[in-house]
Amino acid sequence: MPRSFQCGRNPKILYRGEQVTDSTMQIEPMTAREILPRAIDWLSATYPNSIIVPELSVADWGAARIDVAAITETHIVGVEIKGAGDSPARLGRQGLAYGMVAKEMWLLPCASIRTKCFKAKPSGWGELEVFNGVVRPWDIYERHREEDWCTGYKPSIASVYGHLTPRAMCGTLWKAELLSIARRNGIQGLKSRTECSKISREIENNLPAPKIHDEMIVELRARHWGGKEVLDLRELAPKPEQIDMRLTL
Repeated sequence: MPRSFQCGRNPKILYRGEQVTDSTMQIEPMTAREILPRAIDWLSATYPNSIIVPELSVADWGAARIDVAAITETHIVGVEIKGAGDSPARLGRQGLAYGMVAKEMWLLPCASIRTKCFKAKPSGWGELEVFNGVVRPWDIYERHREEDWCTGYKPSIASVYGHLTPRAMCGTLWKAELLSIARRNGIQGLKSRTECSKISREIENNLPAPKIHDEMIVELRARHWGGKEVLDLRELAPKPEQIDMRLTL
């Protein structure tokens, strides 16, 4: 039997698409695997024309992985998922590592660990919840729901800034992508046999962090992901209507 927990006083805990309001009801925590498809749906709806990448490797060539990320035309939007059995203990380190590459981060915990996860949330991260089966920004009025003045829905927001670090952004890219950036920006003396670390240093020494960030986004959106499953929403965008030239003759 899966583990369960007792709802607290006057709860509004959402689980597997159901709104739980009975304080005597037992509910099962959701796993990160169960939450992931809902997070992908939210990213797809919120950031159209992006590339959705589960387990996006960032910083130092895979030293850190964002649970699921949208690579938009302007920046990376990451979602860190915490399911049943997960701990918020690593959130501080994750906030430091992910913010070196991703400008926008959201935290999506299951209901059973929501309170302690939100308490440990890195500064600037937005809060998400599963509401009636779908992900949405956390209703921050929920904390004051029993107070008369508190009505309606007020969504959590995420800051879009990050603390971009050239070394981490270069460490997110493959060697061929680093070489493309170097050549586009006139950095000489680098060849295909040059070590990644040296290419990275040359880029760091010659380009400011905002420029490296923009070049990183260009390369990630042009990447051929090989066997990795990603969702490229650009391929799903409606094509412009083609005029049948025979009708104009």
